[in-house]
Amino acid sequence: MAIAPMVVAGVTGLALVLLDREVALATSVLGQPLPGWFFARPGRVWLVLQAVLVIVSVVNGWMFQLCSLMAIGILAGLVFVTPVGLQTMLPALLLLVLVLPRLNLFWEFRPRWRGPGPPLPGPWR
Repeated sequence: MAIAPMVVAGVTGLALVLLDREVALATSVLGQPLPGWFFARPGRVWLVLQAVLVIVSVVNGWMFQLCSLMAIGILAGLVFVTPVGLQTMLPALLLLVLVLPRLNLFWEFRPRWRGPGPPLPGPWR
C-alpha cells in the first residue's frame, strides 16, 4: 500500500520543517551548492502547508474514496523543488502509478443510477 509511505514522508517533512532541518536534508540529497532550480527556503508556511496537504489529502482521499482529495495530496507531493517535496516525490509517484489504473474505486468515477424508479442495490448511490 502506497498510502503509508506517503503519510510517513509527509509527517517526516513536517517534523523537519518544525525542527528547522530542511536545508540540511536538501544539501545531503542534492549536494552543496544547491542547484539554481531548487528553493531551499520557500518559507516555513509553504513547507508546513505542503506537508499538511500531503498528509490530510491522502488520508481523507483514502477514507472517503474521493479522487479529488487524493489528487491534491499527490500534486502537493510532486512539487519536488522544495525540501518537503524531495521527501514526498517518490511516494507520490508510487501512489500515482497505483491509483491511475484503479480510478473506478473512487466515488467520482462510479456509475450513477439513471434508470426509472428507485435505484437498485449496489454502487449506484
